[in-house]
Amino acid sequence: MSDSREAFDKWISSPPYSRLITRFSTNPEYAGWHGQYRDLSVQIAWESWSERDAEIEAFKARVEELEELNASYRKFMVGLMND
Repeated sequence: MSDSREAFDKWISSPPYSRLITRFSTNPEYAGWHGQYRDLSVQIAWESWSERDAEIEAFKARVEELEELNASYRKFMVGLMND
């Protein structure tokens, strides 16, 4: 289980939500929605949580890109001042 899934399960099953986190079987022979939460509201919350994680990762990548760009700009400016 991923850290994100564990964090979600802990959050959604704690007060004030206290939702059940049972899932359908992961075997496709036994469940049409294998691995999904049985409670649709929990499944939708999980999908939102996962999307949020993806957006956070994209944001972190963009911040890192901008920090690298800023470092390059600073080096360029220092070079101009030293000329």
